[in-house]
Amino acid sequence: MGLNLIEVLRTLDMYPDHWHSWEEPFFHHTRVERESRLIEREEFHEVPIEPSSWKKWLSQSRSPADLRKVIFVDGVRRIHRRLYGGDGTEGCVAEIIVGHLLWDKNGSIVPCRSPRVVRIVALPEHKIRRLRERSAYIPLLEAFNFELVSLSPQGEDRVSRTVNNRLLLEESNYLRFLVGHGEGFVIKDGTIHPGAPLFSGIRFGPVGLVKRVLREHLPLDTLAILKELGRGERTPFYAVYLREREDILRIMCYLRISEPEPYGNPMKGIVRLEMIVGRMDFEDDCGRKRLKKEISVVFDSLAIFLSSLTIKGCDLPRSPENLPVIASLEEWLSSFFLPSDYISALLEGGISS
Repeated sequence: MGLNLIEVLRTLDMYPDHWHSWEEPFFHHTRVERESRLIEREEFHEVPIEPSSWKKWLSQSRSPADLRKVIFVDGVRRIHRRLYGGDGTEGCVAEIIVGHLLWDKNGSIVPCRSPRVVRIVALPEHKIRRLRERSAYIPLLEAFNFELVSLSPQGEDRVSRTVNNRLLLEESNYLRFLVGHGEGFVIKDGTIHPGAPLFSGIRFGPVGLVKRVLREHLPLDTLAILKELGRGERTPFYAVYLREREDILRIMCYLRISEPEPYGNPMKGIVRLEMIVGRMDFEDDCGRKRLKKEISVVFDSLAIFLSSLTIKGCDLPRSPENLPVIASLEEWLSSFFLPSDYISALLEGGISS
């Protein structure tokens, strides 16, 4: 069963932080790879990165493949309560839920039987070392075990960094399982980070769908072409070095999934598709040619498929970039969270009594 969390927090002089209510940031959780940079070698990109080459490429016809089964993957996190120590230290009680929906060409959309649920209590490392076990329970919630984890030593907000990094780890492990199982093509909501499976082909992916574009690598004159895309059109893909010390590349393209509004933001409806591949696969001439052809077919197929999932006039938060199927997945996953108010009441009442 583990340790009684109320007794643990009392012993460690940790208390619920009354300045913070529960936190559930669905919108995005970023981890910027500052070392990433555009690859200068033209053969690594679908076409040279300059406006005339892109416009000529956009005028050509595409040859997409048929997607019969697609798996949408997402993860959500909730910080139920932040903790504060008498010595100025901090921590939190949080939950992470990762799961998927299976879309079938026959028209069915089925959720996974049981999403991955991870419950953690993050505490400073010097306090964790004093404990004899690494699991705990909250009285009256004995059936739900919480893992005691060390708070991240870095970050402006170490609590959020700890929870976000654990979410990224759980998402990567979940993707690895799905790709290995091979039930369908895997699309992850959000960025594909190091640690996730490399692109394994047109049958399984995985590919990341980035709704909010925060980082660009393209020259401004080439980037301006994004505004000219019609619904279902994508840009040529291009490659960036993810980190100089890692043999991983990120391959990206931009896609418009909904018609632009006459007087609206020209970037509305633009998303980014991306995957990670091994650098050695692109260094080899034969391997690069084969891989680039496969990547091109995948992005062409996703351009048509994802654009078909948008609903005109849909009043979902963050639409049209947040597809209804992904919004439904987020909402369904969030239903597995324990009630934050109840957890707070148990913590406050137990520690103060």
